[in-house]
Amino acid sequence: MTQDLFPAPWLVNTLLDQGFVNQRQSELAQQPVPYNLTHWLATHFDAVQLAKCKEAQLEDRLIGPLLTQLGWATVNQKSLIVQGKHAKPDWCLLLEPAQANELVDSANHALISAICESKAWGKTLDTGKADRKRNPHHQLQDYLSTLRVRFGVLTNGRIWRLYDTNKVTAKKSFIEFDLAAICALDEGSEQHAALALFAFFFGRHTYVPPAAAGEPTAIEQAIADSADFTLGVEENLKAVIYGYAGEDSLFEIMGRAIQRANPKASMAAVYENSVVLLFRLLFVVYFEDKNHDLLARHPFYQRFSLGRIFGNLRHMPDADAKRHDGVFALKQLFEMLDEGAEDIDIPLFNGGLFDAQRAPLLTQPKIFDNATLRQILEKLLYKTHRGDTLFDTRRDFKNMSVTHLGRIYEGLLEFRFEKAAETAVYLEYESATTKGRAVEAYFDAYDTALIRKEKGFKALREISVRQGDVYLKSASNSRKTSASYYTPTVLSEPLVKAAVDQALQQAAAQGKALMDLKILDNACGSGHFLVEALNYLTDLALDRLDGDAGLQALVKQEGDKIADQLRFLNLDYHPDDAQILKRALLKRCIFGVDLNPFAVELARLSLWMDSFIFGTPLSFIEHHVQHGNALMGASVQDFIAYNATEVQQNDLFVDNLSARFDELRGVMHELDAMRDTTPAEVEQSKRLWATSIAPKLNLLSRALSFICTRRALLAEGNDRDCEALSKTPDLLRDLFDESRTKTAALRQVETYARKYRFFHYEVAFPEAFAGASKGFDVIVGNPPWDKTKFADTDFFPQYHSNYRSLKNTEKAAVQKRLLESAHIRAAYESALAVAEAANEYYKDKTVFPLNKGSGDGNLFRLFVERNLGLLCPGGNLSYVLPSALMFEEGSLGLRRHILSECRLAFFHSFENRRPIFPDVDSRYKFASMQVVNAAPSSSDPPIDTAFYLFEVADLQRPDVHVPYPLATVKALSPEQWALMELRDRRDLPILQKCYGAFPALSAQWLDFRRELHMTDDKDLFIEQPAPGLLPLYEGKMIWQYSHAFDKPQYWLDGAEFNARLHKKELHRMAQDLAMPKAALAAFGRAVRYDREFTRLAFREIARDTDERTLIFSLLPKDCGLGHTLFANAAKTYLPAPDGGVAVEAVSPLRLLFALAWFNSVPADWLGRFMIQIH
Repeated sequence: MTQDLFPAPWLVNTLLDQGFVNQRQSELAQQPVPYNLTHWLATHFDAVQLAKCKEAQLEDRLIGPLLTQLGWATVNQKSLIVQGKHAKPDWCLLLEPAQANELVDSANHALISAICESKAWGKTLDTGKADRKRNPHHQLQDYLSTLRVRFGVLTNGRIWRLYDTNKVTAKKSFIEFDLAAICALDEGSEQHAALALFAFFFGRHTYVPPAAAGEPTAIEQAIADSADFTLGVEENLKAVIYGYAGEDSLFEIMGRAIQRANPKASMAAVYENSVVLLFRLLFVVYFEDKNHDLLARHPFYQRFSLGRIFGNLRHMPDADAKRHDGVFALKQLFEMLDEGAEDIDIPLFNGGLFDAQRAPLLTQPKIFDNATLRQILEKLLYKTHRGDTLFDTRRDFKNMSVTHLGRIYEGLLEFRFEKAAETAVYLEYESATTKGRAVEAYFDAYDTALIRKEKGFKALREISVRQGDVYLKSASNSRKTSASYYTPTVLSEPLVKAAVDQALQQAAAQGKALMDLKILDNACGSGHFLVEALNYLTDLALDRLDGDAGLQALVKQEGDKIADQLRFLNLDYHPDDAQILKRALLKRCIFGVDLNPFAVELARLSLWMDSFIFGTPLSFIEHHVQHGNALMGASVQDFIAYNATEVQQNDLFVDNLSARFDELRGVMHELDAMRDTTPAEVEQSKRLWATSIAPKLNLLSRALSFICTRRALLAEGNDRDCEALSKTPDLLRDLFDESRTKTAALRQVETYARKYRFFHYEVAFPEAFAGASKGFDVIVGNPPWDKTKFADTDFFPQYHSNYRSLKNTEKAAVQKRLLESAHIRAAYESALAVAEAANEYYKDKTVFPLNKGSGDGNLFRLFVERNLGLLCPGGNLSYVLPSALMFEEGSLGLRRHILSECRLAFFHSFENRRPIFPDVDSRYKFASMQVVNAAPSSSDPPIDTAFYLFEVADLQRPDVHVPYPLATVKALSPEQWALMELRDRRDLPILQKCYGAFPALSAQWLDFRRELHMTDDKDLFIEQPAPGLLPLYEGKMIWQYSHAFDKPQYWLDGAEFNARLHKKELHRMAQDLAMPKAALAAFGRAVRYDREFTRLAFREIARDTDERTLIFSLLPKDCGLGHTLFANAAKTYLPAPDGGVAVEAVSPLRLLFALAWFNSVPADWLGRFMIQIH
């Protein structure tokens, strides 16, 4: 891109953030070059003479002496054997001379600090081939892996590379110095700085451990500091995009300009076009950074590049600020990348990202003047600080992780553009209320006035939004977002590895090839699980390439086509085997789904960025990463079952349904076989999709959407409409007739399909359901953790930031004020209707039978059930999800199915103490889990469990793993089939002894239940005390043996309280007396309420991570209970001798016994194995 990021032609860096390297170089340049290196090289480094040396001569004349000059003790050509593997590196680099003899005598590879592999002058250090015997790059990697040495040096005398193999992947990470070019520099500041940097990375002192045990070496610290530097730059980029921490929102600047140029466009269209523009810019800047050296040699590209556009804007005269030649050049660049320009050897990118029709608002003239476009590009390219551009810190996109960039951009999915209905202020402030913490959000005039009156108020930043202005807004009413549930790489990478390893083990047993694996993430977000799966699959394919004839043929065939394409474009490079493999695997193996259409765009972008080869088009992956609701869909069997049970007719079209799917699968295999290596192949893929696949897909999708439309109508309460749709004459024939599109029934089906985004896996991904092994080999990811039930607390915070923390009366006042605005009321009613219909849809026991009766629905449970049904035999579901799945009562149905019908391979439970998810409560528990779709057998190994983990690295310790036999699960939890949370292996035999020592306490007198719900019954709650009112007890008000731990916040009117519970008491009476409810009318006066008795209660919101987990207390008579307290069933209804109804209370002695036991340390110890966070 711009010259300030790539100042040194003698340096190639894919290991560290270039901004960090520049900073470290400046620091080192202030000091003398160590090791007398400048003088030594001036004396010994004669490039002309050294170029004439053979490899052995070069080692003797330059490489060996230079390593010695850099402080290393060396052992040359030492044969070493580690676990049967042989290695004979050219140089073992040691810290002390005495270690040389020790290494020779003992062959102890732990003495080695680094390895140096040397080649002849001018020999290519990396051929790009997977040949591990002839490619120096792979030779060094193999030595480092065999000898378990982290750092390696690869050199041909002229070029010196340093590798860090702390994390080995197909991505080649190294820092490379051209020593000949450095020595050819004029003696002065640049040569001095270059040699100082060279000495730092290759000199002995950098690798010496500090005196303090456990402290990192200088090289380890530098790598860690670079990662922190990159993180700081990424966090700043996020602040710049969204507009917080003192930054103006780059995205908002785009949206406002696009809206001004398109005043009639909807806010949704402005948002969509802004997202496309941002994605285009991200792709181009990443592409130009990553391919800088290649593009620098290209005779034409630099004339049109984004770097050139910004360079011209940066140095434009003031008079040009209001002109529009910058955006003209940008549009020209996008058009050129979309269509290619063969006359000037620029290939087409295609893929749809740069298609003008994808973002029609961007085609309008004069969208951005030069000043605005410069502002956008400047913020994108350079780090900033509270609005000021730091031109000395250029963002190094080529060394940013694609998954990290996805995390930044995934936050956009929570935002939207709005036109301000009234004047508002975006306020960043501190006050006594915020306890010194900066808070920033949008506030209307009413709330702003209240905030300004807070004690200690201090405004840090204010942005006024006038009525009618376009502004950026999120669901939290703040611009600050962190993609709360974005799974960090430290958690997702090992999960992906475990998932793919298990699938390959199964594939080997079934004779399935690596390239035939099917990997799905159906809540894919930015696609980072898919990117990691693609990377790992590529690593494995590369390792197998030498011995896999099929992969070899693929690489040769694709490599030859790419080479032809590159020759035609006069591009003088050839991609690595790993790049070729990754591109092919992307189109065959990777599948994604997301409900948010922009998440789908982002996932495609992430996959393209990670697999793109300059000179080849972007792969056509629209059919593999799709938009839809992963939970709302139907199967072919659902349709056939409907026809058999409801219609009861042998319809020709239905009978041939399986044949239609077989035909579709055949065409999809043909599409997958195309590699999209050339423009012609991309066009053929698109043509095949448009002419042969889309028409068939649309008909089959329409048929299955009919099933889902019936379910949705019933969920909405429209039974009459559902019946009318089902009785439509000739409906089945019309569903499969391409010419029939205008009937009312078909329009209704298509309307509902769009409304709910029905997604039918067999239609969308037919190639995954072909053959005998139908389904996906791997389903991996992190599903949503949200409840399906609509909650006001999920809606109103977008208009009132602290809504969740308000009292009920304050919430009611805020609701009343906000809902007086017509646009807010319309949005509220729409969100409520959609959420309630979806919730009812998910409750359908024919759709999600394993979630039947599970209380309030939760999306993670629904995803688990849906995905277990999508696995092929032996396939695995590898998920990050709440630990509650294996403990809570609401997951019982799922848990029974997993433990009885599948094999739970591992379950590793974490506490979020560190935290791994920054915006999730630190006490919250989540787990990584793998379920294999295979019936359990007696020969299966125990479940690999681990609990109370704080970091993923804890799993490296063998002592945290607890083998948990399936028989033990059933023995310790025969009713709930729940796992006990074991801290170590010693807990299990103790638990088994405890459970076998005494019989269980009887539920006849020790059953617990709730009374009132804090949301559903809030109309009963009175906020001010008065004579005659009853206190409402909540969990926070009790402690062990104390009912007065805190004061009540709400009170109840006794008569209203009784009226609310009367029907429930009649129901209990009917159960106790085994009488029909109709017969109880005469006994209404015999009702006794639980509040008339002393009760034993425990807090629900208690965790096994608290000081005490079981918190029990006796409660006085005449009080009500909120749902955070469970109280014992205080009495039983019995037949009275006189024919009436009597009541028998639980014995006080029994209550006291239970109180003492449950508050005891042994009971608390047992309870901690079972209790989860609320």
